Amino acid sequence: MGYKPSPRPSFETPTVIRAADAVRHTWGDEAAGFVEDWIYVSSQQIHVIVFGLEPGGYRRQNAFWNSFAISDLVETEADPRKGELKDQTARIKQAYADLSDNYQASKSGNDIPLN
Repeated sequence: MGYKPSPRPSFETPTVIRAADAVRHTWGDEAAGFVEDWIYVSSQQIHVIVFGLEPGGYRRQNAFWNSFAISDLVETEADPRKGELKDQTARIKQAYADLSDNYQASKSGNDIPLN
């Protein structure tokens, strides 16, 4: 299966689209596997799509990219480098947790419009 762009269903007026009527689009490749998505609408104003992955599923590779988890890469290192990288990873995770806590504590007072 070669690349094919996802369909772009678009509507001029408000339209009810039931799950059974959503446009299906299968993508992927033999190595990474195939995924079926449900595309409800795709226009200049909005793109509504449900990705057909299992709960918690994540596509680590496809025809366009490969992703790697830092923790998996750290595990491939030998000691003492592995220990140093684990310590650094823990520091980075803590910094992100602190930033998240700060954001969560302050977001209710933000005046960010959602338009």
